[in-house]
Amino acid sequence: RIDTIKTKILSKEESISSIAPDWIGNSKYYLMNEEELIKQKNKIEKDLDLSNTSKKILYESGKELSKAVSFVLKLLPFKEVKHLELDESDIIIIDEKLYVIEVKGKKEFANLDDLRQLLDWYMREKSKDETKNVKGIFCVNHYKDKDIDDRKEPFTESAVEFANNNNFLLITTPDLFKIFRDYKSNKIHIDENAIARPINLSVVKINPIDLQIFVKKYHRADVPVQV
Repeated sequence: RIDTIKTKILSKEESISSIAPDWIGNSKYYLMNEEELIKQKNKIEKDLDLSNTSKKILYESGKELSKAVSFVLKLLPFKEVKHLELDESDIIIIDEKLYVIEVKGKKEFANLDDLRQLLDWYMREKSKDETKNVKGIFCVNHYKDKDIDDRKEPFTESAVEFANNNNFLLITTPDLFKIFRDYKSNKIHIDENAIARPINLSVVKINPIDLQIFVKKYHRADVPVQV
């Protein structure tokens, strides 16, 4: 009986597959079109990683949401995007203006108190140099636990009024995601001579002129370019 047990243990050990050594990955051992398949695999993994990271703007909050929004913005052709990691949800875009962005993930709508934090940061930047052209943007992932189609209005009326009075731009992460998806799918084309066109978004009372911070002289492929 002991011999039988030993035989079974040995059989189990013999059936365990060895870990492939590093040298087996050398190109001289490639079969058929393995090199091309590896390139395709790496590209697919990279594309999936980009897709999964960008989708975080639809469900994350706090620092993780801020990092995800920063990741998406960096893949749009702005001159410079900075994620200020010392603050929970502060992002700066340096372009024609200095854009300060407050990012919030909410289980419901964004209210007046949420936007007051953006005003504090805006005033802080203006106090450094009153001649500086600063624009405040409030970006919210509203009703973050719900499917986008099931989400209600992103802002209260008082929040919208407050944004209008301070000339702040309001945008939601689902709308930012739509812009990013269209850009990566080549549905939005870049033309430095084109007039910025607002894309149809669900955000309430958004200023079409300031929307160019996100469409940045892009136009849909099916819309004639105006110069």
